[in-house]
Amino acid sequence: MAAKNGAIRDYAWAIGIAVVAALLIRAFVIEAYRIPTEAMKPTLQPGDTIFVAKWPFGIRRRAPVRGEVVLISDRASARDYLRRIVGLPGDLIELKKGRLLVNGAPAEVKIDSELGTDCGVETLPGGKSHGLCWNSAALPETKAPQRVPPDSVFAISDLRSDAGTAPSWGIFPISVIKGSALWIWLSIEPGKPAGTGPRLRKARMFRRIE
Repeated sequence: MAAKNGAIRDYAWAIGIAVVAALLIRAFVIEAYRIPTEAMKPTLQPGDTIFVAKWPFGIRRRAPVRGEVVLISDRASARDYLRRIVGLPGDLIELKKGRLLVNGAPAEVKIDSELGTDCGVETLPGGKSHGLCWNSAALPETKAPQRVPPDSVFAISDLRSDAGTAPSWGIFPISVIKGSALWIWLSIEPGKPAGTGPRLRKARMFRRIE
């Protein structure tokens, strides 16, 4: 009986340590995040599941990089969402009918029909390029140029639109950034009829997020 109790105790310790390790990894190292909306279209689509690195803005607290996709924590709604950093501390940011201007210079946009209807490629100051789409009926526009304060960034969705419940763009403290998006590891087409089974989008899987 004593040996049996000892074995149960050993299993309990092993399970407990595994649970604690998993929680620590999720909190400080890496976390899976499933994309629920089209806010980051065409870069990310509903049904994508991505890995988010926690250490850049947790353990290391490095400076954010223009063009990277980050996970932002909205403390008011207790929700997380992904946005792309386009403005760094000291930058002057302006949006005119969805067109981004950084320090007075417009970001270059080239139409690319292969990305979808009303989509293209945007090149930010510094040369980093990424896909973007726009909703012509709800293009965002700032009332005036906004100066990014210290310890903050200006972030925006790749789908240029003011629609949706979460803010599609704005100034955010660096302290609310939880992690940096790494790559898509799983992609399942949503909205399939019941009983048909999941449909993997293999072309999207294992794709690095640019």
